[in-house]
Amino acid sequence: MVTSTDWSELLCIAREQPLVLHNRQSFCIFPNDMELPLSIITLSTARNFVAYQIHLIVELYYPSRAHPTKDIANYLNNIALLIKQGDNPRLFIVNNTPLSSQDAKKVLTVIKQLPVPPETVSEKIHIVHNMIRRLIELLDYPSEQSIMQLYCLAIEWMKLLGTGKLQLFEVKKPLEYAQMHLRQHIRRIDHHTSRSIEWGREYNSYYRKYLSEGLCDQTARSKAREDFCSAHPVPVTDEELLCAYAAPGVSRQSIRKYHQVFLKFQAKGAG
Repeated sequence: MVTSTDWSELLCIAREQPLVLHNRQSFCIFPNDMELPLSIITLSTARNFVAYQIHLIVELYYPSRAHPTKDIANYLNNIALLIKQGDNPRLFIVNNTPLSSQDAKKVLTVIKQLPVPPETVSEKIHIVHNMIRRLIELLDYPSEQSIMQLYCLAIEWMKLLGTGKLQLFEVKKPLEYAQMHLRQHIRRIDHHTSRSIEWGREYNSYYRKYLSEGLCDQTARSKAREDFCSAHPVPVTDEELLCAYAAPGVSRQSIRKYHQVFLKFQAKGAG
């Protein structure tokens, strides 16, 4: 089991790493079935890029995540109208398996109608649109050259993912927040443990006193609890409640827990 201390060390290590954050879809753009016809592989990849572009549009501009300018709003509207037509939702949103020959023709027709992003739209949209454009250009290349260019585009895409330009947000900031909250959590645990040790030590002194007087274990525990409860009366009035900071629980279960925490602390040679 990973402890709080382990997490603290892992977060320190993670913050020193050049980490990027992407959703799984961005790693599934290029099909892994190389036995398909080259045109099907190319158009399946282009279709996946369009699907990823739709994901980015939703992530960046819907619902009311940003307030787009008029040209961006027109672009988003044109994309939405195109994707909603006919069979397009199935081709570009629901399905990401390699295309059939018939679906490949439909995809090519739609991609040729894709609106050009305005200059003011997010750089992420421009990057993906440029990849789609270059993929479609490969359809006119000789086969051997097309294969090499497709391979180069796949490498270029992986490098782009590594730059962090397409990530939702920088990983460093949430790691900083995680470290801050973990430190606070550890301090709370340490403070709570420290109080439990002191209450357990107090109960143990009562318990040992009655054992030394010759009482049996059960009676010694019972009388020790009575002394502990007397020393820590349950607050009743408003004034008592305000002053009762960090009052211990006085149930048998709570006192037993304090005692166990103290005994473990004592067994380590620290008590």
